[in-house]
Amino acid sequence: MHPNALPVRLALAAAVAASPCIVFAQAASAPPAATVSPTLSAVKSRGVLNCGVIGSSANFSLPDSTGVMRGIDADSCRAIAAAIFGDATKVKYVSLTPPQRLVAVQSGEVDVAYANITWTMTRETKSGVQFAAVNFYDTWGVMVPKALKVASTTKLNGASVCMISGPGETNSAEYFGKIKVRFKPVAFAEGEQMRKAFQADDYQLLPETHSREPLAGAVRKGDDRWFDIVRYTWNAQVAAEELGITSKNVETFMSSTDADVKRLLGVDGDLGPSMGLEKNWAVNVITHVGNFGEMWERAFAASGMPRGPNRLASQGGLMYAFPMR
Repeated sequence: MHPNALPVRLALAAAVAASPCIVFAQAASAPPAATVSPTLSAVKSRGVLNCGVIGSSANFSLPDSTGVMRGIDADSCRAIAAAIFGDATKVKYVSLTPPQRLVAVQSGEVDVAYANITWTMTRETKSGVQFAAVNFYDTWGVMVPKALKVASTTKLNGASVCMISGPGETNSAEYFGKIKVRFKPVAFAEGEQMRKAFQADDYQLLPETHSREPLAGAVRKGDDRWFDIVRYTWNAQVAAEELGITSKNVETFMSSTDADVKRLLGVDGDLGPSMGLEKNWAVNVITHVGNFGEMWERAFAASGMPRGPNRLASQGGLMYAFPMR
């Protein structure tokens, strides 16, 4: 983070003999007001956040039996809405197929996309998008019917392997090329199609994994303040988990004397106004959506999936908050 102004620090070791020493120094100027985000202005004017999701991905974004979008990506969208409006329901979910995701961000069809998008260098350097926050550290694996009695990917020579078109095809080719196994790729445009193809069988996950896949929220390049809002909304949730603040106890922390807590909750400082938000923006996020751990539990606990690298760094994982000061 680059400071807007640095205070002038002067130290005089000694005075010139028999002569007064006159020092001229430029006073530090007051920091400018927060830059207005055109995306934030558009979202406020519209009254709703347009958030891109896959919409057919269990645990990430999938409607429940009542039509409510559920999952960690869906909740990441809700968190941004809570930060802006103080209301996590002000989200319009836009379901996107993998080829549509970056285009929807670039074109402005969506304000942000949490849509199982892997953060890669070329997507940032060539696609006009910027990744704000990793909400899930993923990897690639292979599932097979238990009836095949296959225990390793090395035994899949000549097999038909299904994957999502795009990065799934590339990763599969790289992985099977490395282990020198021939395979026939069968690409699907979206996850729902692939799931239907597998529903009739009982499957098991093979032990080998391939590639690092940090899944992240993406925004258009060129609106730095909006990027800040998306990044630090996620950051506030991780910081809250680190500090033990949850949706159930956040009010009890409002009287805390801890400096980190006071800044996060807007009791001290101007973190919210520095982004064009209210001072209690993070309180609204935690109250309406919860900390990062609460989002995780809602999305994955029922499936039995371990947090693994998605644990806090203090617990052996990769998740940690940038300093909120």
